[in-house]
Amino acid sequence: MGNVVIEQNNKFKTGCIGCFFRLDLTPKNITISTLLAEVQSLLSEKYNTINRQSKRLSSLYDASLQIFPEINGNSIVMSYMLNFIEPREILDPEYDYAKIMETFFSIVHRPLIDEKVVNLAKSTLHSNIRDFFELPENRALHQFMKLWFKNQPNYQYVNVVNRDILDQLSLEDIQDFVKILFKSPLMIYGQVADTNLFNKIGHSYFNIFKSKADFVNPQLVVDRDIDTFDESSDAQYEQAQVLMGYFYNHIQSMPRPWIGPLIMSYYLANTESSILFKKVREQLGATYGVDAFNDENHSLLLIRTGVNKNQVKQVKEIIQGCLSDLVCGLVDQEAFDHSKQLLINNFNSYGDIQESMMIKAVTENLIGSFSTIPNMIKLIKDYTVNDLINLAKTMQLNGSYCLL
Repeated sequence: MGNVVIEQNNKFKTGCIGCFFRLDLTPKNITISTLLAEVQSLLSEKYNTINRQSKRLSSLYDASLQIFPEINGNSIVMSYMLNFIEPREILDPEYDYAKIMETFFSIVHRPLIDEKVVNLAKSTLHSNIRDFFELPENRALHQFMKLWFKNQPNYQYVNVVNRDILDQLSLEDIQDFVKILFKSPLMIYGQVADTNLFNKIGHSYFNIFKSKADFVNPQLVVDRDIDTFDESSDAQYEQAQVLMGYFYNHIQSMPRPWIGPLIMSYYLANTESSILFKKVREQLGATYGVDAFNDENHSLLLIRTGVNKNQVKQVKEIIQGCLSDLVCGLVDQEAFDHSKQLLINNFNSYGDIQESMMIKAVTENLIGSFSTIPNMIKLIKDYTVNDLINLAKTMQLNGSYCLL
């Protein structure tokens, strides 16, 4: 049955239920899971046309269904989430938890895998791939990740599926994958007004999957096979895309591994008050957006920006200079305080967004580490300038890529 967590909903007029399966990350698994998500979003064995499944969800007062795979370190979490209006909010005796769960688990557990719908889903994904690569920042990011994981091909396709694998997938491949999926480590999470009634009705549904393994994966962090690079490609774009990847010591970024790199990302970039945004504007005389993305499971802090081609060298020096300043103990206190406050504001809003609460619960069960929102905020408040400096000292520029 896997992990089942059904929490009391005292705040929202909507309830939610989700099934989350953990799989190993491979290019084939992420491609099949993405294709399966597209198929199941359209129809299922019981609701065997696009119109029929859509009407069924609409009959549940426009219940919202989301199906998608999400990459977490060396794992994929195949996510099925249904958000619905609590029956107590509707004066309809035929609308109840039983009807909601019957609909949700029919869609999840009984996918319809036939050639017509699979080809339609493949066509949609090919269109999504084309749209993805039309944007230079996406092309640059994809190439950077292929270089970053040059010696670890399982982790190269984290932003877009592999079109060659997609083309080769057969109906049998998908059917075999579904069998493996439903035996994979599972977590079921719900947030409802009447937990006793929901658990009573849901018990038989919670047991339809054959999962026995624990959902937790304490080894999510990927040990990178380091192979430094500094490369560029000429694609004749108006602006150059500059990406610089810093590898950091995951353990030394404590007190909790994600706190320091997350604060670092907001200190360096992502907002107009960040240190890199201000320095780029001052030194290059232009307002360029600078993003920093922290992938804690790959111990990667990725900084990227788009600039004029004749300013590539300068912007790389500015980025390196900001990290060198940190190592030397030179910290912009205002930017540091602002980055912490932004994160505090983000975490304060978690309790007001039901989907965020669901994602938080699933992530914590996946990593096997739990914390309340107030405790997470306290960790951010307690993070000091010296902590940031010590983190900077562990960071190494291991990869640089420019798309010109």
